[in-house]
Amino acid sequence: MKVRNLSADTGYPEAFAFGEADSIFQFKFISHQPEKKLTHFLLQFDRVGLNPKYKSNKTDLYSLRDATGSLGDPVRVPLNSSFPLFVYSLPYVDPKQPDLYQYCALTQDAVPPSEWGSKYGVKHYIVFELEIAN
Repeated sequence: MKVRNLSADTGYPEAFAFGEADSIFQFKFISHQPEKKLTHFLLQFDRVGLNPKYKSNKTDLYSLRDATGSLGDPVRVPLNSSFPLFVYSLPYVDPKQPDLYQYCALTQDAVPPSEWGSKYGVKHYIVFELEIAN
């Protein structure tokens, strides 16, 4: 599994610093696939925006999903450890229903994203994790 630290890519990790009083932050996260084999992401915080690009398979079946299972509710993020926040993945195909592409099972079964390949047979996915260090 490859890991890429996006805050380090900016050269300005201090732009991601939070003050002692900060307990809630909001951001926008958008995906766009302008080319069949390249996906662009926009991660926009108050002070900084990131635009990472990743290779993807030649298909439009990808879905950007909330990996927390929070359904839009606020999420408590543990300090000093990586936390899966979003996933960009191909669907899970259940052998019992081969004509139905499933995405919800991936984030609702409480299976860590690192195990989706072996458990569900998902061919390609990207996990975006958040780590808040004190």
